[in-house]
Parts: sequence; structure tokens; C-alpha cells
Amino acid sequence: MPVTSDDVKLEIFNNALLFIGERPAASLVEVTKGRVLLSSIYDRTVKVLLSGFPWKFATTAAALVLTDPAPTAYRFALSYDLPSDCLRARRIVFEGWDPQDDDQIEFEVEGRTIHTNEADAHLVYTKSITDATLFDPLFCDLLSKHLAVQISLPITGKPEVQNNVFRLLQLTAPSAEAATANEQKKKGQIDGSIKGSRA
Repeated sequence: MPVTSDDVKLEIFNNALLFIGERPAASLVEVTKGRVLLSSIYDRTVKVLLSGFPWKFATTAAALVLTDPAPTAYRFALSYDLPSDCLRARRIVFEGWDPQDDDQIEFEVEGRTIHTNEADAHLVYTKSITDATLFDPLFCDLLSKHLAVQISLPITGKPEVQNNVFRLLQLTAPSAEAATANEQKKKGQIDGSIKGSRA
């Protein structure tokens, strides 16, 4: 039987509970304090963790659509709508862009609008992901630890448990982020979205 998003989510919950010395949950609808707390903070924590680092599995690119009316940011000539699934804008690029190119095109995000001087702009961004089967294993591990830190005090009432999990998170987060940062995209593409060459 294929692994479902709920299967992965339950595993993330149970790892968080084990980190603080609590018994695992039998299901995502189990009526226990730990499961209820985890459910209440899960979606927000996923978004925060995705936004905080350019995870490869959550990175994509899309051509931007010009807004109407005219831009309000005085420093830029053009304004575009952010993609509906955009959590965090990473950089403005152009067709034929080389990911190895360190040149940065200036932009500014205002609400759900992004301002820039780049015509025919494409955006590399972190997208919102709700299907937990798409999560990287390193992301799942960090997510469990972030959740464990948040629920540890309400569940156990012991600051030392929270401190222990927090130290564990601090030890493992840098190596997880370094591992995903070292994964290189195929030159000239982000998920096949940007191809060709710039005139």
C-alpha cells in the first residue's frame, strides 16, 4: 500500500512525541493532549520551516504576470503578482538564467506583489507544500524537532526536556541545511521551468 501524506504526518507527530518521552499516537484523530497540540501548530510550523531555508524539494520557478494598476514602489518600474503558492521569494531571474550566476536582480515584495526592473521576469521561490510525502527526510526530522520544542513544556511541564530538545535541534539543523544547500540543480533550470537563452 502506498505511503500517504497522513502516514508521513503521523510519523512526524510520533517522532516529536518520542523526542519528549511521550508515547506515540495511534492515529491523527486520537484524542490526546499531545496529538491535539501537534495538530494545532503543524501547518504554521511547516510554513515557517519552509520559508526559513531554500529547501530543494520546495524550490520552483515560474514566469511572473504583470499587475494592474501601475506599481506603487517608487524604486522599480514593474510590478508582478506573486504565484499563488509562493511562500518566500528567493530571486528574480530571466529565461536562460544560469543557477551558477551570482548576479542578483533587485526586487521588493509588498503583500502579494513583487516589484522589480526586470522585464519578462521569472521568480525562483519556495512554494507551499501540504503533501507530506514530498518532504525531504531531513526536513521531516527538523520538523519533528521544531514541533517537539513547542509542545514539550505544555505536555511535560519540565523546562529541562524543552532545553534538551532545543539543543538537539541546534546540533542537527546546520548539517541538514548544509546537505540540502549542496544539492545542485541542473544547470540552466529550476524544475524545468526556465529554459532557452536570453537575447
